[in-house]
Amino acid sequence: MCRIFDKFAGPSSKDHNCLGCNFDDLTEQISKYLRMATQNPTGFDLHHLFAMYAQLLNFCWERMTDVFDIIGVPDGYRVRHFAPFIGARRWANFFKHPKTFGWVVHHPHYTIENTTEHQEVTRDLAKVRIVDGEFLKKYYSADCKANAGKLRGEFVGFEQSTVVVLPDVVELTSQVCSCLAQFVKMITENPVYVEMINDTSTIENYFATVACESETSSANSAAT
Repeated sequence: MCRIFDKFAGPSSKDHNCLGCNFDDLTEQISKYLRMATQNPTGFDLHHLFAMYAQLLNFCWERMTDVFDIIGVPDGYRVRHFAPFIGARRWANFFKHPKTFGWVVHHPHYTIENTTEHQEVTRDLAKVRIVDGEFLKKYYSADCKANAGKLRGEFVGFEQSTVVVLPDVVELTSQVCSCLAQFVKMITENPVYVEMINDTSTIENYFATVACESETSSANSAAT
């Protein structure tokens, strides 16, 4: 994210780029959360930790889409190059607005995809209802209204035997980092995007102004 700041403001410039600064603050928050979650000193359950992670990733995605809207990035390009963030958004929607799942399913089992436990609890697919990325794409995506009336029927007979298969966090995080690198490259190497973003997110002579205000404040304090 510092590459955004340096592109628009420059490491020795007196200008200040808000976009790079704010993205750096958010990604630092995500990084700190991951370190905390790895240690898990508070004893949160698996799905509690992942739910909060999905929300943080969605915060980041919301800001990225704001930038995409400003510079006019087509929806198709977003889907092709930022699918991991779109998937994380669906998980955030699922935990925030579970819909029928929230009042029909009793004590769902949470597991992580491609683990031994996942293979064990999903051994007989006829006996469990699987809630995974594909399920969320059908019922918790931005264009899922056509399937809204079918969601309740998915859990009939599986009220006590639903398994929520969470993504592999390590793999997801690696994919997210690749998306962030693509995002930075896109908005810092396209001259049209650079001009559009620079006009709206860079404060010229910011540090010169801050220095002037600091000197004035010091002078007033000394006079007092």
